Amino acid sequence: MIKVFRERYRYATKKEKTSILNEFVSLSDFNRNYASQVLRKSLETFGSHL
Repeated sequence: MIKVFRERYRYATKKEKTSILNEFVSLSDFNRNYASQVLRKSLETFGSHL
């Protein structure tokens, strides 16, 4: 799930990123700030947290 959102987020405009982030937060129950970090950074950065 994260890989799909990350790809969409990477190539999105600012307005689209807001929409993608809102959708991701509602599905994942992550804090909004943490969710944006997850979408911006590589999976290796987060390791066992996911």
